[in-house]
Amino acid sequence: MSLSKPSEIAFNLVASYMNNLYNNPIKTKAITSCVIATLGNYIAQKTQGVKEIDHDTLASYGIFGLLFGGTVPHFFYKIIYKYLKNPLAILMIERLLYTPCFQVLALYMLARFELKVLVVNFIGLAWTVYLANVRARDARRQRRN
Repeated sequence: MSLSKPSEIAFNLVASYMNNLYNNPIKTKAITSCVIATLGNYIAQKTQGVKEIDHDTLASYGIFGLLFGGTVPHFFYKIIYKYLKNPLAILMIERLLYTPCFQVLALYMLARFELKVLVVNFIGLAWTVYLANVRARDARRQRRN
């Protein structure tokens, strides 16, 4: 009798998850992705032997999972299955288009959430302002001549 308790709890958890997945798919996928991404980053940090957990990275992975990790794939597959029925075509689009784009999005957004690319953005902003000023100055000189 005592062996049935853990399996009953596991079945109830799975049933609850499947019920939430059916009734609230986006919310359930977003929360699940958040938990899995955060847990995966935590395990990665622990296996690397870090002395102190980087909470900024944990938060970044969690936010990415919450906002993008569950929702973007949900909508991608919902749209692709609506228009395509051929499994090979779906696989090709997924592997050649969706996956590389999603990886770029993931790397970019994780860096943004970790505040690691703001310096590059400020340098890019300053460079754009400088180039615009140089171009405007040259245009004024050409108009005078």
